[in-house]
Amino acid sequence: MITIDKLLIIFLTFILIVNHTNAIEPDTVEATKIKYGLGFNYNLNYHIAQFGKLPDYPSCCGSYGNHISSGYSLFALIDYPFNEQSYLHFRLSYSDNRQTFSNLEATTVIINGNSRDGKFEHRLDSRFADLSLSTYYSYQPTNFLNLHIGAGLGYIFDGSFSQNEKIVEPLYTGTFSDGTRIRNSFNGKIKNLQNLQLLFSAGISYELPLDKRLIYFLYPELLYSFYPLNLIKGLNWNYHSFRLGLSLKYKEPPPAPLPPPPPIMPPYPELELPKKPPLLTASIKAVEKREDFPSEKADFQIKIEEFISLNVRPLLMYVFFEENSAIIPDRYEKLSLPETYSFNLSQLNNLDPLETYYHILNIIGKRMRDYPKSTITLTGTNSNKGQEKNNLTLSLNRALAVKNYLVENWKIEPERIKTTARNLPQTPTISDEEGADDENRRVEITSTDDKIEKALISNDTLRQLSSTTIRFLPKIISEAQIDNWTLIVTQDNNTIFRKEGKSLPPDIIEWSINDTILNNKIKPGFLKYSFRISNKFGQTFTTPQQIIPVEQLTIPRKRLERIEDKEFEQYSLILFDYGKSKLTKSHIDMINFIKSRLNPESFIYIYGYTDTIGDEEVNYKLSLARAKEVAKALKTPNAEIEGIGESKILYSTKYPEGRFYCRTVKIDIITKIGDNNK
Repeated sequence: MITIDKLLIIFLTFILIVNHTNAIEPDTVEATKIKYGLGFNYNLNYHIAQFGKLPDYPSCCGSYGNHISSGYSLFALIDYPFNEQSYLHFRLSYSDNRQTFSNLEATTVIINGNSRDGKFEHRLDSRFADLSLSTYYSYQPTNFLNLHIGAGLGYIFDGSFSQNEKIVEPLYTGTFSDGTRIRNSFNGKIKNLQNLQLLFSAGISYELPLDKRLIYFLYPELLYSFYPLNLIKGLNWNYHSFRLGLSLKYKEPPPAPLPPPPPIMPPYPELELPKKPPLLTASIKAVEKREDFPSEKADFQIKIEEFISLNVRPLLMYVFFEENSAIIPDRYEKLSLPETYSFNLSQLNNLDPLETYYHILNIIGKRMRDYPKSTITLTGTNSNKGQEKNNLTLSLNRALAVKNYLVENWKIEPERIKTTARNLPQTPTISDEEGADDENRRVEITSTDDKIEKALISNDTLRQLSSTTIRFLPKIISEAQIDNWTLIVTQDNNTIFRKEGKSLPPDIIEWSINDTILNNKIKPGFLKYSFRISNKFGQTFTTPQQIIPVEQLTIPRKRLERIEDKEFEQYSLILFDYGKSKLTKSHIDMINFIKSRLNPESFIYIYGYTDTIGDEEVNYKLSLARAKEVAKALKTPNAEIEGIGESKILYSTKYPEGRFYCRTVKIDIITKIGDNNK
């Protein structure tokens, strides 16, 4: 009896004999490179079946006959060439095949208690999934045409079925004797599978190169496979399979052609021996130059001193709108309902007055929630020009937009918020300058409860650099012309100061560090500086890094060492009406608060500002008049008063609120604390 292992030995022996007979020396390396690929087959299966039922499942079918079914296969492959005309083809396949057997049989059916002739159908649906490993001997009789013959082993790892016997005539009525139209209905896993299967195959394929380098190939193929063993032990059931498919193969690309040999270079001309490079060296040192001592000081350090700072930021009780719009602009900070419960005014401590203003709706909401008896009035206004002319509906909708935010997001009771409307505000901005009309498109927020409109007060720590000038003194020795130089001061790899120039540097390079912009850039520790210089030949010399110590004098240290200290207080007064210097009730309230903070040790500085609308000279006089009015109200004849006008703009004037915050008087109070033993 020929077993599976004997058939495999015979098949492999046949392949080796044929290969030895046809072996020739390869003409090229490319012809014998291994190919790898993936493919797909559509399977048309012819089943040879003579059985009536599956093991352990009842069925009255006499016998199912031969049947044609379909399926598919997915496979991976390797081609291992012997020579230019023959190769071994290895294939690992996954197949999924489904079959439906049907057999009609006459029977007697029961209709309304009477017997009559009928027919019923025996139906068996089955599915087999298997993995197979096949080996083919492949031969190319001509270019591109491939003939294959081979064998393999398959393993059926999944077999399932569904069967029943159903009355089909009459179509809609009649039953078996047991009163049903369907009987012997079963499904599940097929028992007694012949899991290990032997297969023999033959086929033909055609090679289609896909690129000029002959790396990728497409192979349409037609294969025939015969499975001689029964699919189920004890049943007469095997099948033939015709497979039409397509595979994509890949071959390692040929090596790149060698570059042409370099041209023969002419002999080098005789050159003069190189000369000694010109001398280039430099050094630099830093010294401090301060007004409180006459000579330069080489052994010095930068000091950062901390001071207690009281920061008072008044609120602008307006919300501005875009032209012909009642939508609150996106620049205003708005919170969701859950976010409002975690909002705290201390979160705004580090913001400047304008940044604080953009939280105006949340500040109002927070205070109304904290003081549940307080009420506010929202007065909507318009520019009374163009589409906004006499448009009281637009004014009212602007007020309602603010109210809706406070009601929906802050859950303020609607009856605590009154809304009114008018055209121009009671104190409008009247000017032909661009942007003036924007200031009249607003909602004014007023309250009889002073706690709603009061300024924000925060105690901060102010860092101040010592006001000093550092002089860098470079020394250069160079036998060639200097092309450029660079001085760099860094801290923690961040550039703090940089100065550069062409040709020779000056004898003194000065750096003033009293700029407030550096307050947050320079930290305790060390500054590192170096000097780099280059000559016209491209030579470069960089001095070794040197350091400047940076000391921090903290408030706790000053208290511990009883060092004389200062306290800073900063105030801003808004809002001044456009073109006005008259003080309002809110100004007087703030001034009275400031007066309560003064003592004989206080130094007072009063600065008046304006926006950019109007004539520059007029704005200067207006800013000085505002500063003088504040000084008069404070009754401080020794205060330093200055009108800034529009020579220094405090905030961006792109939006109306920026211009309003520019119309202010800033009051700085510096108070000596003396022997600090707190």
